[in-house]
Amino acid sequence: MPVFVVGSALGKSWGFPLTLEGSAPSIVNLNTQAALFNPALQQAMRAARAETRAAELSGKDRRAQVIQETVLNYLELAQWERQIEQLQKDAGDSQRTESAVADRIHEGVDSALESTKPSS
Repeated sequence: MPVFVVGSALGKSWGFPLTLEGSAPSIVNLNTQAALFNPALQQAMRAARAETRAAELSGKDRRAQVIQETVLNYLELAQWERQIEQLQKDAGDSQRTESAVADRIHEGVDSALESTKPSS
C-alpha cells in the first residue's frame, strides 16, 4: 500500500541547501513510498485478511451459541413453570384432603389415627 506524505519545509536555513537529502526549503513537499514486490508483505496481508475473516466467523458463531443457550434456557423455564402449576394444584388438593380429615376427626366421625395413615 503506498504511503503519501505532503508537507512544507519552509523555514529559516543557513548554508548550502541539502537538496539531495530532500531537506531544502520549499513551499510543498510530496513524498511517496511503496513496495513494488515484497513477498513477506504480501504474506502478511493475506494473514491479516485471514485473521479478520476468522474473527468475523468466531463472532457469528458466538452469537449463534448465545441465541441457542437462551432458547434452551427459556424452554427449561417453561417446563419448570408447568411443573410449578401442577405442584401447586397437588398441594391445594392435599391441603383440602387434610382439612377434610381434620374436620371428620373433630366431628367424631373418624378416629385420630386416620390422620396418620398414608393416603392411597
